[in-house]
Amino acid sequence: RKVMVARALVKNPLYIFADEPISELDPESRDAVLDLLREYHENGSGIVLATHSKIDVGTKADYYIMRNGEIFFSGDKQKEW
Repeated sequence: RKVMVARALVKNPLYIFADEPISELDPESRDAVLDLLREYHENGSGIVLATHSKIDVGTKADYYIMRNGEIFFSGDKQKEW
């Protein structure tokens, strides 16, 4: 997974679509991948991160939660968590 993320980021893309980039990673590797994605976001890249985990990706994130193919929640993570 880490290699796939690194390959995607090599060309400094404007948008990054990441489907489960942190699944099956140990906590240290998970944090490293999330830190890298945050860094790209801070440098102007848009990030779309799909995950089954309730993770804290930062305060600048818009959250959307889907259930049964429908958007169940959108907005501030504090309202849902």
